[in-house]
Amino acid sequence: MVAFGMVPVLTQKIGAPLSLGINAILLQLVCHKSPKEIGMYKYLLCYISVFETAFAFLNVLIQPDFFSHSTVFLVVVRTDRMNLPLWFIYIADALFCGMFGMSMALFALHFIYRYLVITGNPYVKTFSCSKIFFWLVCPLLYGTLWITVVLITLNPNKSSNILLSDHFLSGKDLVIEEITYVGPNYYITDNGDESLNWRGIIGTNGSWSLCIFSDSVTTSKRKSAQKKLKRIKSVTANIANVEN
Repeated sequence: MVAFGMVPVLTQKIGAPLSLGINAILLQLVCHKSPKEIGMYKYLLCYISVFETAFAFLNVLIQPDFFSHSTVFLVVVRTDRMNLPLWFIYIADALFCGMFGMSMALFALHFIYRYLVITGNPYVKTFSCSKIFFWLVCPLLYGTLWITVVLITLNPNKSSNILLSDHFLSGKDLVIEEITYVGPNYYITDNGDESLNWRGIIGTNGSWSLCIFSDSVTTSKRKSAQKKLKRIKSVTANIANVEN
């Protein structure tokens, strides 16, 4: 069990240097080998690469554990792994969740940009600082919204502390004061009475809504771009046949 439990930690520690190396190569290629015609897409790719590097670094910094039991799912971080203060890793834990949401926004933004290019939209044909600012700030706002939802609705509570003490901390040289977490606990117990935790339910629904929105945008723009490319290929093939 101990050896298996170290697999996620080792994966995080190995994956981060790989991410740093791969993204460093990608940045060099985009900055120095990409044609000028790609325009703002160059900055979007650089932005994604820098973001992925920061996300990987944060993953290694906090080394989160994912705890699931009954109706509870928590992203747990510990003070003993990197000897960081509890208040810091709590904020970093929420930031980790926010960066996950931000990554989904970046996927959507990436496909929106590709769709605009394929359809010949004039918005992406010209370069300006205001356009760059718009493309870069949207994922940040999306991630900030994720963090706000997490901190307000998916914060620690007594019922989750009890579950962690009974099912997560047993066998570990840790006490509840040495860990922190974010995540939903759909049922809480107060004086022996179990009741729905509406705050957790609202937080989960908010997170799911953000996921569904970004996934819907990504899927719709990807399909629209594919249809447009098929029409372009069909027209090109017909023109080639006529010329022959």
